Amino acid sequence: MKNTLKIIYLSTFPPRECGIATFTADLTDAMNNLLEPVIESRIAAVNTDDISRYNYPRKVIFQIDQNSQQEYVKTAEEINAMDDVKLVNIQHEFGIFGGEYGSYLLVFLDTLKKPSIVTFHSVLPSPNSELYDIVRSIAEKASGLVAMTNLSKEILNREYGISKKKISVILHGIHSVIYPSHVKQKDVLSFFKRTNLLTFGFLSRGKGIEYVIEALPKVVEAYPDFVYTILGVTHPGVLKKEGESYRNFLIEKVRALNLSSNVNFYNEYADLDKLLQCLKATDLYISTSLDPHQAVSGTLSYALGSGRPVVSTPFAQAKELVTSETGILVNFKDSDSYAEAIIKLLKEPKLREQLGKNAYFRTRKMTWDNVALEYLKLFSKYSSDISKLSEYKKIPRINLSHMFRLTDDFGIIQFAKLSLPDISSGYTLDDNARALIVVCLYYDELGKSIKKPYLDKQKTELINRMKIYLNFIEFLLGPNSEGQDGNEGIFHNYVKADRTIDIKLGKKENLDDANGRAMWALSVAASVASLPANIKNKAFSLLKKRIEKHKMFESPRATAFYIKGICLLLKRTKEIEGKGLDLSGSKPSSLLHPLRRAEDEKEKGLNDEWRVKAEKILIVLCDRLVSLYRGVSSEDWQWFEDYLTYSNAVLPEALILGYEYTRNSDYFDIGVKTLDFLISHTFIDGIYMPTGQGGWHHRMGKRRYFDQQPEDTSAMTCALATAYSVIGKDVYKKLMNEAFNWFLGDNSIKQVVYDRTTGGCYDGLGEGHINLNQGSESTISYLLARLALIGKEDIADS
Repeated sequence: MKNTLKIIYLSTFPPRECGIATFTADLTDAMNNLLEPVIESRIAAVNTDDISRYNYPRKVIFQIDQNSQQEYVKTAEEINAMDDVKLVNIQHEFGIFGGEYGSYLLVFLDTLKKPSIVTFHSVLPSPNSELYDIVRSIAEKASGLVAMTNLSKEILNREYGISKKKISVILHGIHSVIYPSHVKQKDVLSFFKRTNLLTFGFLSRGKGIEYVIEALPKVVEAYPDFVYTILGVTHPGVLKKEGESYRNFLIEKVRALNLSSNVNFYNEYADLDKLLQCLKATDLYISTSLDPHQAVSGTLSYALGSGRPVVSTPFAQAKELVTSETGILVNFKDSDSYAEAIIKLLKEPKLREQLGKNAYFRTRKMTWDNVALEYLKLFSKYSSDISKLSEYKKIPRINLSHMFRLTDDFGIIQFAKLSLPDISSGYTLDDNARALIVVCLYYDELGKSIKKPYLDKQKTELINRMKIYLNFIEFLLGPNSEGQDGNEGIFHNYVKADRTIDIKLGKKENLDDANGRAMWALSVAASVASLPANIKNKAFSLLKKRIEKHKMFESPRATAFYIKGICLLLKRTKEIEGKGLDLSGSKPSSLLHPLRRAEDEKEKGLNDEWRVKAEKILIVLCDRLVSLYRGVSSEDWQWFEDYLTYSNAVLPEALILGYEYTRNSDYFDIGVKTLDFLISHTFIDGIYMPTGQGGWHHRMGKRRYFDQQPEDTSAMTCALATAYSVIGKDVYKKLMNEAFNWFLGDNSIKQVVYDRTTGGCYDGLGEGHINLNQGSESTISYLLARLALIGKEDIADS
């Protein structure tokens, strides 16, 4: 892509076995997931010497011998000459750069002309004069600094005299995982069948594992059926100097204490998948560092992020992350302290489970997606070029796995506990109607984009889901339902977990919106040309029953959903019954109001009968929205109601679609005015800020910003996509992208709402926190917004 910019990361990098290398690989992967190909990551890899050369991936474009000052200078000069490189991020650890305390890095910074950000992985308190001078020089030469804990920032300020304004705190990243069931994982890993304690990472004498081993005889007395797993290779630097002496020392201690049946060593460098699998199978993680000043531990971060309760020594990061609600801190070099903590947590499995859940909840802001957003925000501060392109997020591939996880053989379940279906919540027409729309639209796109060998299996699965959702809708209109309040043709909405209709709950609420969405969903299923005939025919049959019993909705949003369905239906009548007006290939300028032109004899018959009825209904519905607007609007309040509530954007979208079919200028004018009004109240400094469900935005009242819902963001994204398609203004395309980016972290709390790991969407944004449940409405709302972007993904080229 011609506009691609690059960020260079100076660091160690895999396949070199090093904690900083793993961190940089994870960070650059997350940055690429966020921004590639608009902004790409490239690596300047630091090697231990000129002999140690690795089989690096293509993203590594420079290699530096850490002990060669000339190579630092040469690399910096070559980076200076690269116009597309806009910033350099240096992952700093004292042991990976040459010279005393890594002083050769200063040669690189002296030569470099690009903005630079230095991430300090270690911050040492009580520095001697030489260490002080080197860290101060790094800080003076760098554009900005990153510390990984608040304590590290405090030390840099207090003991090195570095301004707090220059230091940003960005936590160590973690991998997003589904909240674990460690019982299931133990079935996969046979050596974890028993109650399992785990420590992983590079072995070295600073690890302090011997103090855990010395605590285990007391644990065995109380709980003999456990195993302590020590997973990891000896640190490569240690291995060169002293071989496996530390591992052998630990093995001998295990033998001397008669613990061979309770301690297992696995001398392997576990890849990420194996590591996460081991963590999920773990009952208790033990973090053993002997260095009270250790700023950060990737292993501790990963364990907490995997939802594991932790016993840890009180090093710097642990004092911030391991609280009484996530684990237990023990004294350094104190085996009795370890024994007491381990026994307590083995004795109280419910406490252990709760600590693990707390750890999982409290680390969601540390997922790599969120950490990448924090780095992007910082990089944008020091590079206007990066800032300009930062809004062009990489659009995730469409993933229906979580929607299908929530679906059983009857329908899609309403709520989830985290990412697991909550069957007790039952089912709704609302959710199943929306789910039907998603699978129909995705089925249509799948046939356009995937070659046949991969197509048949996915098509079959999609068709099976269509049948489930369509049967569910039929269930709420068919023989099992005589209709809400006895009115034939009106759908129920709520179904209990036992699959019986909840008439009592339905009578308490207005079911207009659910019925409007059902009409929209049936219209989609009836009109997508590529769908199997039996699906289209069944959907159209249900739709005709509802159209024949047409009743005006009270809810403006239900009216709008109905308009969306009828407009789609009328534009594709030929695809449904093989007769009638086919407008699917027409340009907007050629669309004439069908009631204003002479009827063609070929269009007579049954198809004409329902089509004319549908056209009349469309006009009645659009005119109702116009009437609402004229009864409420004023110069400073261009809206249909005296308040903004949920799914607001569907109202102007419906009128714009009504205009597209009828060419009625009133529909166009009001649709555009109200959409622009809504835009003015919901986009703030390039961030979409939907009306919060914590309180609606009343005409003369103060607007509320939380609890923001995916449903509203989805409605705005879809409305802007429609406006761009019908009207053609580039500003709507740009705003569509900004609205969709709400899901990807461009929101009021700067955290991702879409979970790439599960394919689900979180249930909402509170003030400073996310609702981590991934229910049907939220997940489907995201998917509808994502599907609306199809054909418009080239926005990054604009």
